[in-house]
Amino acid sequence: MKSESEIWDFLDEFLLKYTGVNFALIELDSSEIMEIETEIGVKLPNSVKKWLTFYLNAEKIEEQFTCRDCLEVTWLTEHDALSILLQGEDDYYWAIKRSDLIYPDPPVFGYGLDYDRDETVFFEYCKWATSVSSFALNYILSYFIPIGGGFCCHPEDTAIESKIQLTYDFGEIKLSLRDDILIFTNNNPESWNYQRYKVYFLTKKAANKRLFDIKWLKNNTKKLFIR
Repeated sequence: MKSESEIWDFLDEFLLKYTGVNFALIELDSSEIMEIETEIGVKLPNSVKKWLTFYLNAEKIEEQFTCRDCLEVTWLTEHDALSILLQGEDDYYWAIKRSDLIYPDPPVFGYGLDYDRDETVFFEYCKWATSVSSFALNYILSYFIPIGGGFCCHPEDTAIESKIQLTYDFGEIKLSLRDDILIFTNNNPESWNYQRYKVYFLTKKAANKRLFDIKWLKNNTKKLFIR
């Protein structure tokens, strides 16, 4: 499993190569980040700052990334947890428990709206990600818009996993990046990407290798993904 810095390094290099924006050069202790820390009353770990810095600057890559949710950094007082994102439908928070803010790359939990209650109440739903960096990796890749297009597929059987060599191990995120073709999956049962593969063609040239269906993928996994 890769470390926090290795995950962020991968993301910075990925975004630089395929969007032309160097997020690694953006200052973490910007006035916006310092204002957030003042409002919430705590100093944030660098991994959290990296996530916030990305989202605060995501408009720089608006043609290749969809900001479908709201950056809302606030305390969920009933859970003593700090939200780092609110779903666009206002019914789900991703948050870090206060007690975990002592760690450099704390886990992220999901808090869902209780639709059985008349009042607005959120309950702890699950442990969404093992770290902020893996949360960011999953989120950024999930809403990335590849130039050459892509697709999502559910393997018909588990044998495909033994045929695809996912060369990067980022906690619950497994992925391969070769010849400008990215394929990734999430092994966390709570994730919306669980047990499915997303395949992205990151350049127009890579799109010429378009994988039209799962049968094609099964027949060509060795050629594309096994070194």
